[in-house]
Amino acid sequence: MRWTTWVVVCLFSVVLTVPLLGQKFTGTIRGAVTDNTGAVIPNATVTITNVGTGESRTVTTNSSGEYVAVELNPGKYNVRVKQPGFKEYVSAGVVLNVSSIAVANVQLSVGNVTEEVTVEAGAVQVET
Repeated sequence: MRWTTWVVVCLFSVVLTVPLLGQKFTGTIRGAVTDNTGAVIPNATVTITNVGTGESRTVTTNSSGEYVAVELNPGKYNVRVKQPGFKEYVSAGVVLNVSSIAVANVQLSVGNVTEEVTVEAGAVQVET
């Protein structure tokens, strides 16, 4: 095989595989945490657990009360939010698809740490 043929074959292979690098196989869960008056809650602990695998990731809300968990595998998730002085909140059954963003906003109620509020499948899927 001549060297020019070899170069053409190599270039053709590279051109065909480059679009594969842009493929995304994960998704994102994001949301905002507020109290029942609408005030944002910074520094709340948000634990996102994959129901199927048991894997979890913990993030903290920023000064605007927002959280983001990126690069999550597709599946069904439970989103648990804890903050001292508020009832623990669980959003169960948040479905995350490939290359999408699931929004799970949380409204915490004032209460004892031992109290828990559970919401089933309350997330909205946003296509990107």
